[in-house]
Amino acid sequence: TMTTIYLPLALVSIWGEGSAHPTKEVADHLRRVLDHTMHLICAIQIACYRTMMVSHTTAYRSHITAWLTALKEVLLDASFRPNGHMACHIADYLELFGPVRSWWCFPFERLIGQLQ
Repeated sequence: TMTTIYLPLALVSIWGEGSAHPTKEVADHLRRVLDHTMHLICAIQIACYRTMMVSHTTAYRSHITAWLTALKEVLLDASFRPNGHMACHIADYLELFGPVRSWWCFPFERLIGQLQ
């Protein structure tokens, strides 16, 4: 809820259209950071849908690719990690196995905890 509802609302209100900034350069940079963050949030929301269709996996792939492409432009000190590469493959798993809720690890971790 924090990432998918409150964070986007807060960021849009402080960095979006109509917000006040000291210079146009600062406003442009913050807008790029906002757009970059929204790509990641959209990808997360799509991956967590309860149903999955080809259009969803295409949209996920588009958002995560846009997020990774802009990473070095928005965050100059950022470096690519294996997690970014793996995030691209989640679209493949969504196509193969359906919604994330049906194959993520939480149920198995709970079962292991009960067995212990």
